[in-house]
Amino acid sequence: MENVPNEILRTPDWLVDHRGGRLRRLHARFGGALCGVPMRRDAYAGMCWLIDGAEVPLSAVRRSGRPVYTGRFSANGLALALSLSYAVDKAGRLTVSAALQNEADTATPPFRASLRLGFDTFLAQYPDYNDQLFPTLLRCEKTHLWGYFSSPSGRLLALFTDAPTASYTLDYEKNAQGIFTASLDLLQPGRLPARHPQGLDRLSAGEKRPGTSRFCPWGRFMALEPSNPPLPQRRFCRCCTPAAIRSPRTRRAA
Repeated sequence: MENVPNEILRTPDWLVDHRGGRLRRLHARFGGALCGVPMRRDAYAGMCWLIDGAEVPLSAVRRSGRPVYTGRFSANGLALALSLSYAVDKAGRLTVSAALQNEADTATPPFRASLRLGFDTFLAQYPDYNDQLFPTLLRCEKTHLWGYFSSPSGRLLALFTDAPTASYTLDYEKNAQGIFTASLDLLQPGRLPARHPQGLDRLSAGEKRPGTSRFCPWGRFMALEPSNPPLPQRRFCRCCTPAAIRSPRTRRAA
């Protein structure tokens, strides 16, 4: 592997080892401690670019600041230039910049362009999975995507993008419910829910589409404070008292 400077990013809140473009090691500050985030080491590793499901090899470009990873994809009528870079912004959020550009002088056919995140979200057995992040909520809006990954131990990694994101993909285990990892689809052909941005399935001649994803770790999100002021007491009829609601026999009789 070529030795490129600044491929390990260290701040008070992050340790990001992105040698070669992938996240080889990731630590984030959850609460008061810098904790490891499990990453995939196999065919689902990331972060990386996928074009119609095929990974695009990237190489580092030496620059005065942080390195930028670039690559090209030429197949199926596509001529694309892609880039990927990592930084921490002034608010302390991990920022992943992923851009693609159509290098042809004609519009592309519809295709899927995805940023595979590479988080190890497959919860195999307790207690091994206690600190693994799971894609608990991902939601596409017309102007951006937002959501979070959370762990059984209570850690939460919030995510949002600064540009429209067509959809997202969860890589399920075949014939099962386990999820290996997740990807953000900047472009996605085919029919999408009405809430999603529409028409993000191709690039016009020479068009460049930048995308920035920001990640923000939180502490134990399950530590709820008592409501203030307290909620008013609710009156129940005989059939709807809390004790009756908890009783399976009462619910069947109702």
